[in-house]
Amino acid sequence: MAKASRRRNKRNKNKINNPNQVDGATREAPEKKGDVAVLPRFSNNYFFFCTAFLYESIRARLSAIQKILGFLLALYGFYALTFFSWYKPPLVTLFGAEDMYVFGDSTVAAGSHDFTPYPYGIDLKTTGKYTIPLINNSTGRFSNGFTIADYLAITLKLPIPQAYNTSVKLAGGVNFASAGCGLLNSTKPPFDWVQCSSISDQTREMLYGPKKWDSNAKFDRALFLISVGGNDLMFSLRGKDPTLFAGEMGSLMTDFLKALYQKVGARKFLVNNVGPVGCIPNNRDRKGVEKRCNETLNIAAVKYNQVLNALLIDFVKEFKDSTVVVADSNRLFTRILDDPPFHDFTNARDECCGNWTEFMKMYACNNQSKLCSQDERKSFLFFDGAHTTDAANRYFVDKCASLKICALVEV
Repeated sequence: MAKASRRRNKRNKNKINNPNQVDGATREAPEKKGDVAVLPRFSNNYFFFCTAFLYESIRARLSAIQKILGFLLALYGFYALTFFSWYKPPLVTLFGAEDMYVFGDSTVAAGSHDFTPYPYGIDLKTTGKYTIPLINNSTGRFSNGFTIADYLAITLKLPIPQAYNTSVKLAGGVNFASAGCGLLNSTKPPFDWVQCSSISDQTREMLYGPKKWDSNAKFDRALFLISVGGNDLMFSLRGKDPTLFAGEMGSLMTDFLKALYQKVGARKFLVNNVGPVGCIPNNRDRKGVEKRCNETLNIAAVKYNQVLNALLIDFVKEFKDSTVVVADSNRLFTRILDDPPFHDFTNARDECCGNWTEFMKMYACNNQSKLCSQDERKSFLFFDGAHTTDAANRYFVDKCASLKICALVEV
């Protein structure tokens, strides 16, 4: 027994002296490189198993994420298509018009075929119901493309109103606007050979033309676009007190709106105020390098716009079932003039088409005039010496349709 005890003591002593021995089996001792011990390497099979497990785990999670993202994208696409199928610009919802009638000057005129030869209309591309008939190879518009009246009709999904003539049809609206004229009967360009219709003339054409032909027409469901006043300041102000002159213009505008409401039956109005007419190329200082604006005209425009805002409020108070929207073109074009690149314009000072004619005191645009390139026409503010480009007109209507420069007149 004592002998057996001595054998056990000897084995325990060996375990203490040899820590690599476990239950009688000796495990591999760490390799040594210099004074540093190197642990035994894992099995290649173990490393492969861990890597495969990690890869499958990651792939499973990525697959789940991809499925979730795919579902969210499909859901987004469905709602996006649904949204754009029924979305309408705020202006469309506000008016809900079925036809459009246009009054005013060359900013919206469509029948000035004798004064808009090529290259006017050079960039006009029309299809379907937005086809513009050519008369003497002219679109009748003072622009390289569409006017603000055209783009407004397109935005409202209405036919483009046809220019007024003795055989015009009522369906689809009518454009009575006349280039060169204004609110005052005396307003017209200083050329004897120019004939135009003032606002009172246009009212008579409406009352004794289409209104007489179709007394059952639903004028209360139509939009009446009015853009007038700039010519009055340029051709009729002539040193008069701008405040008093603005009041005279305002009185005529009030009479015009009441005639449309009471005699025609109009209920929906969009009235464009007067822009900074002192900054059109025709009215800029041609002597200086900076080509400064005519601030006298710009101040007169601001005074008239103040009168216009006040009379529109009074009109809505008196005729409560009317819907009146005012377009602040003065604010928009002033901002463009202050910072053209911000509004995607490269030139807000010069005319794209035209040569200066001293006896007319304007840039005349015709097939003999200088003409900027097609790319430049997309970024110029002015096409000729007084009128904006197709790009500017589209920009104006886009801002109006989203009610960024157009506002409902409320009491």
